[in-house]
Amino acid sequence: MEKELTYIYLLHRGDNIPFYIGKSINSNLHRSYQHKKTYGKETVIEIIDVVNSKDWKFWESYWIEQFKCWGFKLENKNNGGGGPIKYSEYSRQLKSNSMKKIWKEGGFKRNWSKSIYHVPTGKSYPTLKLAKEDLSISWPKLYKLLLDSNLFKYI
Repeated sequence: MEKELTYIYLLHRGDNIPFYIGKSINSNLHRSYQHKKTYGKETVIEIIDVVNSKDWKFWESYWIEQFKCWGFKLENKNNGGGGPIKYSEYSRQLKSNSMKKIWKEGGFKRNWSKSIYHVPTGKSYPTLKLAKEDLSISWPKLYKLLLDSNLFKYI
């Protein structure tokens, strides 16, 4: 029966102010270790709903939206329902071929040691990783954006 349930939970830092909404298929919330490693040892995880596993995407999105409506600033990177992505062998092969083509065409030849400047926001980043995280974009998208000199400049 437990495998048919999904647990929607929130995280707070011991102050009862939620900052993250997530889901787990395990009632023992084994993810708390990962969250404490990411957000700090004081992080507390609490179940807020138990739903049918077929409906978890809706309910996770619902609770994220609900807490935002209540005025809480959540650190979720999306509006819920993302979950783990499993690609088929065909999809993996298409992505692999696409990445090989970019490498072959020299699309990844960048000066990785230099800082970059994001023109639209006026922010400077000492590393590409910090730019990626601050702008909440994927590596492939960042690589494509680096090709556009109107968006990024090396400094």
